Amino acid sequence: FMRYLKSFNESLQFPTDRLEIIKNLHQIAPASWEHNQNLVNRIQIHPDGTVDITGGDIVIDVKGFQTRFPIKFGYVEGRFTIWEFSELTTLEGCPHTCESFSATGCKKITSLEGCPQNVIEEYRLGRTKITSLEGLPKHFTGYLDLEETPITSLEGCPKHLEKLDISG
Repeated sequence: FMRYLKSFNESLQFPTDRLEIIKNLHQIAPASWEHNQNLVNRIQIHPDGTVDITGGDIVIDVKGFQTRFPIKFGYVEGRFTIWEFSELTTLEGCPHTCESFSATGCKKITSLEGCPQNVIEEYRLGRTKITSLEGLPKHFTGYLDLEETPITSLEGCPKHLEKLDISG
């Protein structure tokens, strides 16, 4: 029983091995997609396994049985977009900083725990299952898209937004 518990807990950690990180990155960021071209040349892998991306955007597709990111992102110079049909149930592993963030259409996301805390332009969370804005950065001032979400309260919403879309 103890062996099983250890294996389960270890599986919740993000990898630190460079080759494993690159293999996982290729699985979730298809090189055939325009924004992901030359990705391996645009990454920096820190000793703790955190991946930074420079020189543009990245589109993530976490498919199939994967419900969480298989790597941890840090800084993304451009847009960080999660493909809308991804099976993610958690945002843990998202970058802490990016130009804009989109999880639009990720219908299994119910919480903002792990979401980026430094976003410059826009936060797109439409068509998710989030009900609370707890976890959003306090000092975000750009565009916040909450279209077709079951938000029950605007508590936790940043105070000075450029635009807020809560239409449904």
